[in-house]
Amino acid sequence: MTPLHVVIDARELAGHVTGAGTYLLQMLRQWAGRPDVTLTLISHAPLAPAVDAIPHLAASRVVRPDATGGTLWEQIVLPRAIAASGADVLLAPAYTAPLTTRIPVVQVVHDVSFAAHPEWYPQPGRLRRNIVSRRAARRAAAVVTISEFSAGEIRRYFGVPSNRLHVIPPGAPPKAAAADHVRDREPLITCVGSIFNRRHVPALIEAAALLARADARLFLAGANRTWPHQDIRAHIASSSAASRITWREGASDGDINHMLARASASCWLSEYEGFAMTPLEGLAYGVPPVLLDTPVAREVYADAALYVDRPDPRAVAAMLDTLLADVTLREDLVGRAAALWTRFDWGRSASRLLETLREAAR
Repeated sequence: MTPLHVVIDARELAGHVTGAGTYLLQMLRQWAGRPDVTLTLISHAPLAPAVDAIPHLAASRVVRPDATGGTLWEQIVLPRAIAASGADVLLAPAYTAPLTTRIPVVQVVHDVSFAAHPEWYPQPGRLRRNIVSRRAARRAAAVVTISEFSAGEIRRYFGVPSNRLHVIPPGAPPKAAAADHVRDREPLITCVGSIFNRRHVPALIEAAALLARADARLFLAGANRTWPHQDIRAHIASSSAASRITWREGASDGDINHMLARASASCWLSEYEGFAMTPLEGLAYGVPPVLLDTPVAREVYADAALYVDRPDPRAVAAMLDTLLADVTLREDLVGRAAALWTRFDWGRSASRLLETLREAAR
């Protein structure tokens, strides 16, 4: 059988890999060494070392230099490189895709927050996402998303019909040894991920000051990407719990994993996500989450989390106090989360995405 030749917009793998780049990296790890697929990765800059660290990854690397790898690069430079690759199908893993490719396109749209809540984004980025992502999705051979919630939103805002829309959830992160030691924890609460307005980090900072335990600490990790801008550092400085709050904008994976191995609870107050992976990363370390009660949070986490119906600091503090005080509850939630490792598997996800690419190329 002739291998399927997949060309990939690999911009998300240049520099620090997060979000859509992490998703793509996991797919490459699953496809590496398979005889039925050939890969070509195209980017605007050299790829991160994490790509070279994938065993048995045989992939062509094409770099078309550009300062940002922005819309002009995507719509003018990338299509030329795609045509030169001789590939059968294009994988566009991060919301947008070229509008002039001659080969079929499979476009991954993780969520459409920019369409559902444009007020969360500055105008240039909002217009780009709304115009290019919507048009690309309407012409794509297939659109892939990561939850039933996001599929409903894509149908609503982009008008993509169900027969071209595929829900392929991501896989769960590997479990850490610390997951078996839920009792040996500190009164530490984590919140990991880029800071957006929709994630209500100021409310969590206020909640930290209302916790019953005087020794309870909050660890925040993530860059401030709020719009309109929220002064997170000022929120921390003005809090009566300031000495017990740590914020690391550029925390390494090692720093985060070290804190997760010690934490008793995580908190994720996001009102809009395509999947919400970071609470699952916490559960991999035995850290049960408090989540804002949203359709996608219920879809993904079911009964493996505690929920608050609004980002009210008093309600959040009360729920976190419950988790910090009740080790049996923490163990129970972590035990319920075991089912998530059956539902979410990267090997299965990669196989389904590859089959979608194969169908698009026919």
